[in-house]
Amino acid sequence: MAYYLYIILAMIIWSSLGVFIKSAELPVATIMFYPSAISVFIQLPMFLSKKMRQEFPSFKKISLLALVSLVVLSNTYSFFLAYSWTTIPNAVFTHYIAPVLVAILSPVFLKDKLHVSIFISLTVATIGLWLILKDVSIVAIVKSGGFDRNLFGIISGLVSGVMYAVLVILLKLYMNMYNRNIIVFIQNTFVALYLLPFVTLPPRQYIWMFIVIGIFHSTIANYLYYKGLEKVQACKAAILGYIEPVGSILCGIIFLSEHVNLFSLIGGVMIIFSGYIVMRQKHEECVQPL
Repeated sequence: MAYYLYIILAMIIWSSLGVFIKSAELPVATIMFYPSAISVFIQLPMFLSKKMRQEFPSFKKISLLALVSLVVLSNTYSFFLAYSWTTIPNAVFTHYIAPVLVAILSPVFLKDKLHVSIFISLTVATIGLWLILKDVSIVAIVKSGGFDRNLFGIISGLVSGVMYAVLVILLKLYMNMYNRNIIVFIQNTFVALYLLPFVTLPPRQYIWMFIVIGIFHSTIANYLYYKGLEKVQACKAAILGYIEPVGSILCGIIFLSEHVNLFSLIGGVMIIFSGYIVMRQKHEECVQPL
């Protein structure tokens, strides 16, 4: 039971991230860089352990993690943009297209079985996305040559969902060769290095926010999640992951007084349900006797 709680706590922590991002009037690169750098600094003492130093990967394996870190950066950056440009519900709803995409990609890259549930979930998710975009006139935006923050926020949420799906596939393929604590450290290190050329000094009033995100969202939540995955099957962990969008929406309503459009709410619930259909199938496979 304790390992389930680790994952639940991680999801609750991550669900509050949108409130911080939308409250800060800063470039996304800046919001990402400083928490990543703080997380790296916090994790440095673990390398005082001889065992941890011995487990540090070779240059070849670090190169692979550098590639994975680019995917992490793309996923997080686009998700942060979605938070900045559209409502929290639209951001998390579109981001959670990821489980459906993983179900589509896993038979190709992970040799998983192809189930009818994949086609059902994809249909449900597509209808849900259409409902979210129902009030967005793309034709009018193109004709006017304007920039619609809501539309681009939704697109950014979709991009983050795609990149998250790619990340899950990569983790399934390669991450068993690394110590999980070292994965978090190296990923944060590369993310900070990638963003360094684009960062400016932040206003002093936001330093506290970077410290909070660096400690809780970039470090503690990651450790809790990986700790939980040590004993909790991946399919069950994925179902627990749906705590995050629910928590994110509640945070947006409570702290930012955001209103949820009825069509967006229905569409978002359909996207989340489409992911649940897939994860429920995976869960049934998990509990089947050998």
